[in-house]
Amino acid sequence: MKMVAMSHAWLLECRAAVLAAGVLLHPLAQAATATVGVQRAVCDAATIIEPARYVALSGSDTAGDGSLARPWRTLAHAVRQAVPGQTIVARGGTYREDEELRVRVPGVTLRSYPGEWAIIDRRGATEQDSGVYFYVGADDGVLTCIEVVGGFYVVSTETKWDWGDPNDRAGASRIRIQNTRLHGSYADVVKIKPNSDDIQILDNEIFASGQGQDPAACNAEGIDNVNGDRTLVARNHIHDICSTGVYLKGGATDGVIEYNLIERTGGAGILLGFDTSPEFFDLAANPDYYENLRGIARYNLIRDTGWAGIGFYAARNAQAYRNTLIDTARQYHASLYFGLTYQDWDPVAKRPANLNPAFFGNVVYQSPAVANDAPLIDIRYSNDLGGMSALSGTPTLFENCYYRAAGPAAFRDQRPQPEGWRGDLAAWQAHLAGDYDSLETDPRLDAAGLPAAPACAGRGHGFDGAPAERAALDWQVAEIYLATLGYAPDEEGLRYWVAELRAGKGWTPLTVAQSFFDQPLVQAQYPAERGHEALLDALYRNLFDRAPDAPGKAYWLAELNAGRVARNQMIIALLNGGWDNPAALPDMLRFGNRVRTAL
Repeated sequence: MKMVAMSHAWLLECRAAVLAAGVLLHPLAQAATATVGVQRAVCDAATIIEPARYVALSGSDTAGDGSLARPWRTLAHAVRQAVPGQTIVARGGTYREDEELRVRVPGVTLRSYPGEWAIIDRRGATEQDSGVYFYVGADDGVLTCIEVVGGFYVVSTETKWDWGDPNDRAGASRIRIQNTRLHGSYADVVKIKPNSDDIQILDNEIFASGQGQDPAACNAEGIDNVNGDRTLVARNHIHDICSTGVYLKGGATDGVIEYNLIERTGGAGILLGFDTSPEFFDLAANPDYYENLRGIARYNLIRDTGWAGIGFYAARNAQAYRNTLIDTARQYHASLYFGLTYQDWDPVAKRPANLNPAFFGNVVYQSPAVANDAPLIDIRYSNDLGGMSALSGTPTLFENCYYRAAGPAAFRDQRPQPEGWRGDLAAWQAHLAGDYDSLETDPRLDAAGLPAAPACAGRGHGFDGAPAERAALDWQVAEIYLATLGYAPDEEGLRYWVAELRAGKGWTPLTVAQSFFDQPLVQAQYPAERGHEALLDALYRNLFDRAPDAPGKAYWLAELNAGRVARNQMIIALLNGGWDNPAALPDMLRFGNRVRTAL
């Protein structure tokens, strides 16, 4: 399997981590133990950063001056007076605001007073007024530790995309929305408009979209991102959404959706791409009209969705890994769905198929409550517009755990080959020549949605990078054997090195690796004065089953030849850094399977 070349920056990071502190292989950090939603303790313990202006229900917009002693009465007045870098602090209570809170200057923070909780009530909003609106010029704004209810959108950003100047299409960027409760919108709860980049949506509760719409035909996402780049959506509880929980579309690039609980959506849970009008694409950066580029959905628990749990739509190099999908696609689609984008049927739009998608390490579970016979994975095809395919080539699928209580799991590929292909897991694996190391078995999910079945262990949203076994000494020894020598330890060697590491007599993974490099056979094969290149080639073959990429090889050879890194430090850096690098993770998972087999 091909691995994306490792960046120079990542190489520096993994080297620095080993040299500074890390001679021990890091243990698993369980994503499943992370709390999603609002962290009230964080809000209550916060310190107000000056300059600050205060608002209270007992205040006055005319007699007050915004000080703690003489607060203003409305948040709308406070926002109109805001200067760059200011914090606006609302004392506890419900503020029924008659106009949207339109932030126009950079660096403004809007929050509740620590230990209190303020609610901004915009349920009387008319037309397309938002609750909180980060207008053009409001870069680096923060909405935190507060509740907003109502508005056409509860929170939105503005963009100059369609203001008429093709050389200035900037959107409000670097906005952070954290520890908030956002709900009760008519349309989307959070709306991110084109070129509103680097938006962070963290630790929020986002729910109850589509208020006032017909639930059977509503259009109101939890988070709707159209062509905003590098969006981070993490640790949120997104629920009771009338359409899709989160989507990144319209050419959205390098977005990450991780560690979220998404449940009870009328549409999909997460969509990487969807269907966007052609005028919102940046054709200089994205001439082929891809809806999503390099998006990642990982470590999410998604359950009870009407449409797909996760869907790819005109996505290029997108990945969905280590997610748990429970009772998804109840009415439409499939748990994993490769969909078509029509882009307004516009003749200039290209409507590309998904290209190089990856789906691995996921748990897909359909309980007895879901009695439909929908496939767990579906690849769409249509005869519209001369024939449209949802997928180009073969996707990267492996190490998934599938289960359907109502009967055998089914998989479908609607592309003409012949059209309407459908089969069980074994037939699917043969059909794709892929999805290897996946299995069909009951994962026996516990109350947290984590698999108790040993065959599915380490898969789904509870997994975070390296396998849990990496904390064990026998795993560490086996990793070093396989990486440096290319073969598994015998029982005697394994027991010896585990005992030495456990005895605490100065042995560490670094010194164990060095002892291997000191062996006469290794010295003869890779002499220190001229064998760095051959050694590096061997290490990459052992770890990644491929030759080194040119930048990585040049970097490590320079470091070794200059004496800045020793061979044992390099191997530990490659091990730890490989597990921490999303691009390397597919190859490292296969290496992990070899380690597991060796033990």
